[in-house]
Amino acid sequence: MKGIFTIMLKEIRDNLRDKRSLFFALVYGPLLMPALMMGPLVLNAGKHFEEYDSGRELHVYGAEYAPNLLEYLRSKNMDAKPVGDNFVQRIKDSDLKLVVEITENYGDNFNQGKPAKVIIHYDTENQQSQSYFWQVRAELDSYGRTIAAQRMSVRGFDQSVLRPLDIAENDLSEEEMRSGIIANILMFLVIFSSMMGGFYLAIDITAGERERLSLEPLLSLPLSRMQVALGKYLAILAFCVASFILPIVSVAIWAMFLPDKFFGIADIPNAVTYLKIALLSFPLCIMMTGFLMVVAAWAKSNKEAQTQLGIAMLFPMAPFFMVQFMNIKSTAVNNMIPFMGQYLLADKIMFDSAYPVVALFPSMLSSFILAVILLGVAIHLYHKDSILGT
Repeated sequence: MKGIFTIMLKEIRDNLRDKRSLFFALVYGPLLMPALMMGPLVLNAGKHFEEYDSGRELHVYGAEYAPNLLEYLRSKNMDAKPVGDNFVQRIKDSDLKLVVEITENYGDNFNQGKPAKVIIHYDTENQQSQSYFWQVRAELDSYGRTIAAQRMSVRGFDQSVLRPLDIAENDLSEEEMRSGIIANILMFLVIFSSMMGGFYLAIDITAGERERLSLEPLLSLPLSRMQVALGKYLAILAFCVASFILPIVSVAIWAMFLPDKFFGIADIPNAVTYLKIALLSFPLCIMMTGFLMVVAAWAKSNKEAQTQLGIAMLFPMAPFFMVQFMNIKSTAVNNMIPFMGQYLLADKIMFDSAYPVVALFPSMLSSFILAVILLGVAIHLYHKDSILGT
């Protein structure tokens, strides 16, 4: 065991001097990627819910012609305020998002039971203005339906005549979309960061040492090739684990800035949530260490190893896009597929922090078995003379 740890510490110490490896292992994947993916989500969510809670400012031209309409809009969390005559130019200049114009004959037409004209001025080239338009339009349509129902009721008409269909919604989905977004982002970052953390070390201590002609003297030491392979494996694993833990911590910190309403009916993530996801994902970290080591040991040169690993890294990322665009259900079989199962179960954990740990074991076991197989292949490659490039 002493020889194994000696090799491990030697490789870790050498890799700590490589600024590029440290950047990708401790900064790029664990810190920059979470900031790039979670930052916009936090900012947009905070802005959306802040505007909803505090009330959106709505500018109205001709507000004096429709006091009841303004009261209705205020009841819908819209702070209706009057605006001057130059509102058209101000919308073009992006000074105003939207203006509701109430025409002068609005009151007369409304009292006579005729259509009362309301004009919504907005700018389709302004995304915020367009988004605001659909919200205001929906509230005005709702107000119109309310007035129509009242008029029919006063005239003794049955309102149900205008509702030939009674449509009710019953959402049977087991997962809440927003918590699923966080779960998918977190799993993507864990996988991506883990692989990047051990990527350069795996290449350097196999193909790199072979090209520098330092691998043969190392294998000539009074250590078995299994000990050398295990020492290098543990060195790669150490960097993968560091790169595996940090993104979970980063996402947990970013998620603290999300409003509670963002998660809807799902549980608000807590320490137990992230610990369960870390437990679920750890066998992947072990498996990816073996995967990196096998590819790097198989390659004949440093450049070939970088190319092969760069292409091979696409496969662990594939489940992220499959879960996003394909309707893949969480079943016993799907949960046991490495990478795919982690994505599906992370959704469950993020939605329900009390999700039983026992239910994670089949997925963890399948990933661990594959990790052992990959480690065995790596050790086998180190026993072959081709490891020296001969």
